[in-house]
Amino acid sequence: MSLEASTWGGRDGARRGAYFERVVGAALEQWLDSRPAVTHLFHDVSDLARVPGTGMKPLHLGSMNIDHVVLAGSTWLLVDAKGVGEGVLRLVDGVGGLERKDGTHKAQPWMDDVKAYSRAGALFRMTNRKEGTLVTVIPDHTDCDPSIISARFLDRGGSVVTPSQIMNGDLEQLLTGHTGAVDPLDVARIAARCSSAGSNAVAPVSGL
Repeated sequence: MSLEASTWGGRDGARRGAYFERVVGAALEQWLDSRPAVTHLFHDVSDLARVPGTGMKPLHLGSMNIDHVVLAGSTWLLVDAKGVGEGVLRLVDGVGGLERKDGTHKAQPWMDDVKAYSRAGALFRMTNRKEGTLVTVIPDHTDCDPSIISARFLDRGGSVVTPSQIMNGDLEQLLTGHTGAVDPLDVARIAARCSSAGSNAVAPVSGL
């Protein structure tokens, strides 16, 4: 599946976004399959209506979902696919948007919210307080202006990469030092809430 065919091809925005999620999922699988260490990949973690955690109040995230999750050792990556169009992401008067080649500007509300941190809170609970990193993936044909460093979606850090960069191993640095085995209970808690898991996930176990 080519990136261009998946994100353009005359499809509307919703379909483009769904296809781009598949592109990102495929890129993650290709990268993780080449790693010597054991990792676990999940797609569409969508059952987030109530997420409990030991010693923490449950999170109630309604219909929110997490596009992809990578578990490695004692950390995780929350991967959010943004199938935006061709152009440059930038802040204008503090508001995020996509500047197209024809000079028009399309608002990108996701750049101005912190919903990803709520989803990260869900993973924090599902992995028994393990910390991780937020990763936003944009198409290869989308560029970033330096101004996005001040966008709200990066308030607490995170990485912005493309599918090609994922396949080239650019996220490897985020997993440095996390070479131990993944807690099978972490795997099971996430697997129980997702619509599908990558080929390197494992079957749920008891004792959730």
